[in-house]
Amino acid sequence: MRVILRLLGTRYGIALVLMVLVLGVVAAFRGVAGTRRADSMAPPIEPVRSTSIAPSAGDDGLMEDDRRSPSLAASAAAEATAAATGFADAWLRHTGVTAEQWRSGLARHATSALLDRLKGVDPLSVPADHTAGTTTLAVRDPALAVATVPLDAGTLRLTLVISGGHWKVDGVDWDRPQ
Repeated sequence: MRVILRLLGTRYGIALVLMVLVLGVVAAFRGVAGTRRADSMAPPIEPVRSTSIAPSAGDDGLMEDDRRSPSLAASAAAEATAAATGFADAWLRHTGVTAEQWRSGLARHATSALLDRLKGVDPLSVPADHTAGTTTLAVRDPALAVATVPLDAGTLRLTLVISGGHWKVDGVDWDRPQ
């Protein structure tokens, strides 16, 4: 026993103990994480681009067209685009109406969660008056899309989700021109 303790006290003994510890940690992590060989043998998944996506700059500086987006059936893309356009039209009807009338105009195309978030919003604070281009749609997921609506004073970005079996606007973001 003294011989073993004396050997472990030398630099070679300490190196041996450290090597055993490192190998033990590596073996433990491999046992917990498993191997990835089965995943690497699977055929690669080919990303599909939706034909309904138009390029537009995102917050991260990449072009929407550069991202691999899941495809969306033409009818679903048309419904999502119609919901975004309908919401934008109702959003722009902000003069000569009360806040309640304005929100009720948005209700057809918005989720109830969004309508709740818009309760304190004064419709006169809407910074635009009319559209200045065509609505484009970027598909993020089969149940999530982002529509971009060019307006006279900036760009309206609408997050759409499927709610009650229909596309509804669930988020509103405003980009002012630089």
